[in-house]
Amino acid sequence: YNTISHLPSYAKWLANQDMKTTVIWHKKFLQHMQYGVRNLPKYSKTTWLLKTPFYLHTLDSLLDIYPDARIVWMHREPKTHMTSLCSMTTFFNGMISDDLDWSVVGRTNFDFWVDVFKRAMKARKKIPVKQIFDVKYDDFASDPVDMARRIYSHFGIAWTPQGEKAISDYVESTRTREKHKHRTNIDYGFTDKDIENVFGEYRQKFL
Repeated sequence: YNTISHLPSYAKWLANQDMKTTVIWHKKFLQHMQYGVRNLPKYSKTTWLLKTPFYLHTLDSLLDIYPDARIVWMHREPKTHMTSLCSMTTFFNGMISDDLDWSVVGRTNFDFWVDVFKRAMKARKKIPVKQIFDVKYDDFASDPVDMARRIYSHFGIAWTPQGEKAISDYVESTRTREKHKHRTNIDYGFTDKDIENVFGEYRQKFL
Protein backbone atom coordinates (compact mmCIF):
# COMPACT_ATOMS: atom_id res chain seq x y z
CA TYR A 1 0.00 0.00 0.00
CA ASN A 2 2.85 2.37 0.77
CA THR A 3 4.11 2.12 -2.81
CA ILE A 4 0.85 2.40 -4.72
CA SER A 5 -0.91 4.95 -2.52
CA HIS A 6 0.13 8.13 -0.72
CA LEU A 7 -0.62 7.17 2.88
CA PRO A 8 1.81 9.14 5.09
CA SER A 9 0.34 7.99 8.41
CA TYR A 10 0.54 4.36 7.26
CA ALA A 11 4.13 4.86 6.07
CA LYS A 12 5.12 6.27 9.46
CA TRP A 13 3.40 3.37 11.25
CA LEU A 14 4.91 0.75 8.92
CA ALA A 15 8.48 2.00 9.32
CA ASN A 16 8.38 1.17 13.03
CA GLN A 17 6.70 -2.24 12.95
CA ASP A 18 8.23 -5.58 13.93
CA MET A 19 8.29 -7.42 10.61
CA LYS A 20 8.83 -10.91 12.01
CA THR A 21 5.26 -12.11 11.42
CA THR A 22 5.49 -10.74 7.88
CA VAL A 23 8.67 -12.72 7.19
CA ILE A 24 7.05 -15.86 8.64
CA TRP A 25 4.15 -15.44 6.19
CA HIS A 26 6.69 -14.75 3.43
CA LYS A 27 8.41 -18.09 4.09
CA LYS A 28 5.10 -19.99 4.08
CA PHE A 29 4.20 -18.41 0.74
CA LEU A 30 7.54 -19.43 -0.81
CA GLN A 31 7.03 -22.96 0.53
CA HIS A 32 3.59 -22.97 -1.05
CA MET A 33 5.02 -22.01 -4.46
CA GLN A 34 7.93 -24.42 -4.19
CA TYR A 35 5.59 -27.30 -3.33
CA GLY A 36 3.95 -26.91 -6.73
CA VAL A 37 7.21 -27.54 -8.64
CA ARG A 38 8.90 -29.98 -6.25
CA ASN A 39 8.76 -32.87 -8.74
CA LEU A 40 10.09 -30.94 -11.72
CA PRO A 41 13.81 -31.75 -12.29
CA LYS A 42 14.56 -28.18 -13.38
CA TYR A 43 13.59 -26.85 -9.95
CA SER A 44 14.52 -29.75 -7.67
CA LYS A 45 17.83 -28.22 -6.53
CA THR A 46 17.34 -24.53 -7.17
CA THR A 47 17.79 -21.72 -4.67
CA TRP A 48 15.39 -18.84 -4.25
CA LEU A 49 16.88 -15.56 -5.49
CA LEU A 50 14.86 -12.58 -4.26
CA LYS A 51 15.47 -8.91 -5.04
CA THR A 52 13.77 -5.85 -3.59
CA PRO A 53 14.90 -2.90 -1.45
CA PHE A 54 12.02 -3.72 0.91
CA TYR A 55 14.13 -6.51 2.42
CA LEU A 56 16.03 -3.74 4.22
CA HIS A 57 12.83 -3.25 6.19
CA THR A 58 12.85 -6.88 7.36
CA LEU A 59 16.59 -7.32 7.88
CA ASP A 60 16.33 -7.52 11.66
CA SER A 61 13.95 -10.49 11.36
CA LEU A 62 15.20 -12.10 8.16
CA LEU A 63 17.88 -14.36 9.66
CA ASP A 64 15.57 -15.44 12.47
CA ILE A 65 13.29 -17.01 9.88
CA TYR A 66 15.92 -17.79 7.23
CA PRO A 67 19.02 -18.62 9.34
CA ASP A 68 21.03 -19.77 6.29
CA ALA A 69 20.11 -16.79 4.07
CA ARG A 70 22.87 -15.18 2.02
CA ILE A 71 22.52 -11.44 1.57
CA VAL A 72 23.93 -9.30 -1.22
CA TRP A 73 23.73 -5.62 -0.26
CA MET A 74 23.99 -3.30 -3.25
CA HIS A 75 25.42 0.12 -2.35
CA ARG A 76 24.39 2.95 -4.63
CA GLU A 77 24.92 6.69 -4.33
CA PRO A 78 21.96 7.81 -2.13
CA LYS A 79 21.34 10.90 -4.25
CA THR A 80 20.62 8.62 -7.20
CA HIS A 81 19.01 5.80 -5.25
CA MET A 82 16.50 7.96 -3.37
CA THR A 83 15.47 9.67 -6.60
CA SER A 84 14.92 6.26 -8.20
CA LEU A 85 12.79 5.07 -5.27
CA CYS A 86 10.70 8.22 -5.35
CA SER A 87 10.27 7.89 -9.10
CA MET A 88 8.96 4.35 -8.67
CA THR A 89 6.56 5.38 -5.92
CA THR A 90 5.14 8.40 -7.73
CA PHE A 91 4.72 6.30 -10.88
CA PHE A 92 2.51 3.80 -9.04
CA ASN A 93 0.71 6.57 -7.14
CA GLY A 94 -0.07 8.23 -10.44
CA MET A 95 -1.82 5.09 -11.70
CA ILE A 96 -4.64 5.53 -9.18
CA SER A 97 -4.68 9.29 -8.63
CA ASP A 98 -4.96 12.32 -10.91
CA ASP A 99 -4.11 14.68 -8.06
CA LEU A 100 -0.45 14.00 -7.35
CA ASP A 101 1.91 16.40 -5.61
CA TRP A 102 5.38 15.12 -6.50
CA SER A 103 7.14 16.96 -3.69
CA VAL A 104 4.73 15.77 -0.97
CA VAL A 105 4.76 12.14 -2.12
CA GLY A 106 8.52 12.25 -2.59
CA ARG A 107 9.18 13.71 0.84
CA THR A 108 6.97 11.10 2.51
CA ASN A 109 8.86 8.41 0.62
CA PHE A 110 12.21 9.93 1.59
CA ASP A 111 11.32 10.02 5.29
CA PHE A 112 10.08 6.42 5.17
CA TRP A 113 13.25 5.09 3.57
CA VAL A 114 15.49 7.04 5.93
CA ASP A 115 13.79 5.28 8.87
CA VAL A 116 14.09 1.90 7.15
CA PHE A 117 17.73 2.50 6.29
CA LYS A 118 18.69 3.41 9.84
CA ARG A 119 16.98 0.26 11.08
CA ALA A 120 18.78 -1.87 8.48
CA MET A 121 22.20 -0.44 9.30
CA LYS A 122 21.65 -1.35 12.95
CA ALA A 123 20.42 -4.86 12.06
CA ARG A 124 23.34 -5.67 9.75
CA LYS A 125 25.76 -5.49 12.69
CA LYS A 126 24.33 -8.84 13.85
CA ILE A 127 24.79 -10.59 10.50
CA PRO A 128 27.82 -12.92 10.23
CA VAL A 129 30.37 -11.74 7.66
CA LYS A 130 30.08 -15.04 5.76
CA GLN A 131 26.37 -14.38 5.15
CA ILE A 132 26.57 -10.90 3.68
CA PHE A 133 28.42 -9.47 0.68
CA ASP A 134 28.67 -5.75 -0.09
CA VAL A 135 28.58 -4.62 -3.72
CA LYS A 136 29.19 -1.13 -5.05
CA TYR A 137 26.64 -0.39 -7.74
CA ASP A 138 29.23 1.20 -10.04
CA ASP A 139 31.46 -1.90 -9.79
CA PHE A 140 28.51 -4.13 -10.61
CA ALA A 141 27.45 -1.96 -13.55
CA SER A 142 30.95 -1.87 -15.04
CA ASP A 143 31.48 -5.65 -14.94
CA PRO A 144 28.41 -7.61 -13.77
CA VAL A 145 29.85 -11.00 -14.73
CA ASP A 146 32.98 -10.51 -12.62
CA MET A 147 30.87 -9.27 -9.72
CA ALA A 148 28.64 -12.33 -9.97
CA ARG A 149 31.76 -14.49 -9.86
CA ARG A 150 32.93 -12.71 -6.71
CA ILE A 151 29.54 -13.17 -5.06
CA TYR A 152 29.58 -16.89 -5.83
CA SER A 153 33.10 -17.17 -4.40
CA HIS A 154 32.20 -15.36 -1.19
CA PHE A 155 29.28 -17.68 -0.52
CA GLY A 156 31.09 -20.85 -1.63
CA ILE A 157 28.80 -21.46 -4.59
CA ALA A 158 30.22 -23.38 -7.53
CA TRP A 159 30.93 -21.21 -10.58
CA THR A 160 30.35 -23.11 -13.82
CA PRO A 161 30.94 -22.31 -17.51
CA GLN A 162 27.23 -22.81 -18.11
CA GLY A 163 26.35 -20.32 -15.42
CA GLU A 164 28.84 -17.76 -16.68
CA LYS A 165 27.45 -18.04 -20.21
CA ALA A 166 23.88 -17.61 -18.98
CA ILE A 167 24.83 -14.46 -17.06
CA SER A 168 26.90 -13.08 -19.96
CA ASP A 169 24.06 -13.70 -22.42
CA TYR A 170 21.58 -11.93 -20.15
CA VAL A 171 23.89 -8.93 -19.70
CA GLU A 172 24.31 -8.60 -23.46
CA SER A 173 20.56 -8.80 -23.99
CA THR A 174 19.97 -5.80 -21.71
CA ARG A 175 22.76 -3.46 -22.86
CA THR A 176 20.57 -1.64 -25.37
CA ARG A 177 17.61 -1.31 -23.00
CA GLU A 178 16.54 2.31 -22.73
CA LYS A 179 17.18 3.80 -19.30
CA HIS A 180 14.40 5.69 -17.56
CA LYS A 181 15.10 9.36 -16.82
CA HIS A 182 14.10 10.47 -13.31
CA ARG A 183 13.17 13.88 -11.98
CA THR A 184 15.51 15.69 -9.61
CA ASN A 185 15.61 15.50 -5.82
CA ILE A 186 14.13 18.99 -5.63
CA ASP A 187 11.08 17.78 -7.56
CA TYR A 188 10.57 15.19 -4.83
CA GLY A 189 10.78 17.61 -1.91
CA PHE A 190 14.31 17.05 -0.60
CA THR A 191 17.79 18.31 -1.38
CA ASP A 192 21.29 16.90 -1.78
CA LYS A 193 22.07 18.47 1.59
CA ASP A 194 19.25 16.46 3.20
CA ILE A 195 20.83 13.30 1.84
CA GLU A 196 24.33 14.27 2.94
CA ASN A 197 23.08 14.92 6.48
CA VAL A 198 21.49 11.45 6.71
CA PHE A 199 23.89 9.30 4.67
CA GLY A 200 27.25 10.99 5.24
CA GLU A 201 28.79 8.21 7.36
CA TYR A 202 27.31 5.50 5.14
CA ARG A 203 28.77 7.07 1.99
CA GLN A 204 32.23 7.23 3.54
CA LYS A 205 32.11 3.56 4.52
CA PHE A 206 30.53 1.89 1.51
CA LEU A 207 31.00 4.19 -1.51
